[in-house]
Amino acid sequence: MGIRPIVAAPSSSAELAAVAAITAIILGFSPKFGALIGTIPGPVLGGLAIVVFGLITATGGRIWVQNQVDFARARNLVTVAATLTIGAGDLALKIFGFTLGGIGTATFGAILLYQLWSDGEGPR
Repeated sequence: MGIRPIVAAPSSSAELAAVAAITAIILGFSPKFGALIGTIPGPVLGGLAIVVFGLITATGGRIWVQNQVDFARARNLVTVAATLTIGAGDLALKIFGFTLGGIGTATFGAILLYQLWSDGEGPR
């Protein structure tokens, strides 16, 4: 799922995020932990996914508000709209035998779209 909700928590620290990341990587190599996760019913995992991805999206929105991103500019609005749609729709790209999932496609798409869409103004 990721550690973004840990980093988004008000009491989090970089050290806590690093420990969580290392723990997640180590547990990812454990077949027994994988089997334990496999016992969780699909609807429960689906509900968790909705909450986690909702938290990630809401945190992104909070960051945009705090940094006063101007959504009156088409460059910003189209980049966000396309990124959220690609990510939510889980649009996968297959390039040279490598598959980039929806979140990866959305991330790289946002970077490329924002850089390619020049409106003659500076950032924000």
